[in-house]
Amino acid sequence: MAHQGRFEFREEPTDFRFWDNDFRADSKDYQNWSKSSEYLSKVMEKTNRSYEEVYKEFLINDAIEHPFWFTRQFFVKCIYGHLYFINSISSEKFVMGPFKGSIGYWIFILIINSINLIIITGAFLFLIKQRNLIDYWIFWSIIIALLIFHGLIYMEPRYLFPSRVALYIMSAAGLYRLRWVKNIINRMAVYLFPLSKNDKF
Repeated sequence: MAHQGRFEFREEPTDFRFWDNDFRADSKDYQNWSKSSEYLSKVMEKTNRSYEEVYKEFLINDAIEHPFWFTRQFFVKCIYGHLYFINSISSEKFVMGPFKGSIGYWIFILIINSINLIIITGAFLFLIKQRNLIDYWIFWSIIIALLIFHGLIYMEPRYLFPSRVALYIMSAAGLYRLRWVKNIINRMAVYLFPLSKNDKF
């Protein structure tokens, strides 16, 4: 996976297609990854060195020789981890209720990612306005740890799913600090939690 990750968003930082031959056969990064795998296999055969040794050497040397790509890949992976796309079907064949075809596909994707952006914004508001962040380390540390690991190795949005619960909690706390959001939630609470009318919980 680490070897695969060295070619993810390497020379094509905006290609978010799923990493397999069905969707990325024409991708330069995918083709170079395949060629690199063949080359490293030949190196192992000729030198009689172990898989771990050959790949470890490649990963270290590649990061040193291409610092710009390495750095850009890390940040693009972190962004990609928070974006959602449907890769199991082409946009032309997409059907989801009223959303159909390419236009319907991109509208649906825009709605999903807009909601996700609001959630991320709420988490940032919480982190910015919270004075003593160390008290909440169990929430933000999960997110940071997963971003660092998969940003360096290989990233898919699903790999960040374990951090979603922590993200939702921080986001809810952050968005509640906005006056208009707080007013809406308080009004809804009266109907969702009738006891809140008398402040009896």
